[in-house]
Amino acid sequence: MNLGYISVALGESVNTALLPYTAVVLFLVSLLYAILLNTEEGREWADNQTWATVVIGNGIVIAALAVVLSPIYIAVIFGAFAVAGTPIIYRSLHNQNQDRKAARKVLLDD
Repeated sequence: MNLGYISVALGESVNTALLPYTAVVLFLVSLLYAILLNTEEGREWADNQTWATVVIGNGIVIAALAVVLSPIYIAVIFGAFAVAGTPIIYRSLHNQNQDRKAARKVLLDD
């Protein structure tokens, strides 16, 4: 019974030779990103644009996976993150806009 899954042998879909190196590079890039987010500007940005820092972090992971996984898997993973992330990003931007409107109203009413 075919449930619509794409059948790919493990050896064709995962570059196991690069996996350990990719993991080390991913760790180092993520460490650098964490250090950047811990600077004064990074903390402010993370506090005010949390959604963007998450998107960048997810992008780092997807980029690393692109080195070891076949393009079809990357497309599926990217698509899943895009579908799941869109409502969250919309919510964050909507709330930010509402907060700005409320702040403007307070400033103009005073």
